[in-house]
Amino acid sequence: MKTLSVLLLGLWSVASAAPPVVSNIRVSQRPGTKLVDIYYDVADADGDLQLIQVAASSDAGLTYALPCVSLTGAVGAGVPRIVLAHGTIQGFGSVQEDEDGASTLVNWIDLSSLAADAIDYIALGDWHGTKQVGPKAWYSGTPEIDRFPKGEGNDPGNVLKVTLSREAAPVVEKIPSSRFLWQELAFRFSDDASLDLFASRLDEALGQRGDEHLLLLSLEGSLGIEASGRLERILESWESRLVRLKLDLRATIAPSNEEITALTQRSDDPLIASVASQLVSQIDGETEDAAITRLALRELHAACLA
Repeated sequence: MKTLSVLLLGLWSVASAAPPVVSNIRVSQRPGTKLVDIYYDVADADGDLQLIQVAASSDAGLTYALPCVSLTGAVGAGVPRIVLAHGTIQGFGSVQEDEDGASTLVNWIDLSSLAADAIDYIALGDWHGTKQVGPKAWYSGTPEIDRFPKGEGNDPGNVLKVTLSREAAPVVEKIPSSRFLWQELAFRFSDDASLDLFASRLDEALGQRGDEHLLLLSLEGSLGIEASGRLERILESWESRLVRLKLDLRATIAPSNEEITALTQRSDDPLIASVASQLVSQIDGETEDAAITRLALRELHAACLA
């Protein structure tokens, strides 16, 4: 047998001098039915009109996600009836992914089990994007975007202004509310000259207000030693200005023939030439050692130019 826990809240205007007091709550289920009677007293020192919210729990008060529908009694004639719930609906997905793609189980909500005629609006939480999932049901999403984009159908960063009347379709207005801009940019370097195009793309995407941007940047291709060092300076500059730079760096260092010659044929510095020759012999391949060797060659090149 499940135990039903009921939470009764009195909501008041911020202009009120004191909150209302809800007391003497009594709950009983009518034998042989699914009807529950709730009795309570409410007192307000300011005499304001009160909005009473009922929340029910089927897990001894750990969560209050059990829908409360078809309320009758002291609910006010003509007052719109709203259901608030947190979880995923059938056919909408059974898992929730975080930024890195890890999945976590979420609560299921079956909208078809609700008495549609008795409800004027269903306000849902869990999905981080704004989405209508029924004639009267909406996920408002997060008012501030909290992760990088998950596809065109995901629309976070809004609040919903909902106008309700009893037994009428809700009027929903989506209002953008996010301050921070989460962006994605992918670029592939074809040669050293493409670094200038990449720098221009960053400027176009981010403008002058880096303190409002979070950027997921994916880089591929290859650059010479000098161009690779310049790329590192560009990234360091943007990282200091952005709220966050999440970097997926798969671009490799590919020294040009001219750069290799300038390092390995230094007649005035045979030690540098010898070290450079040894490094050049180990830069091929996709292993971690080869990547470290290419970085070492770049640092040697920078030291020679200093």
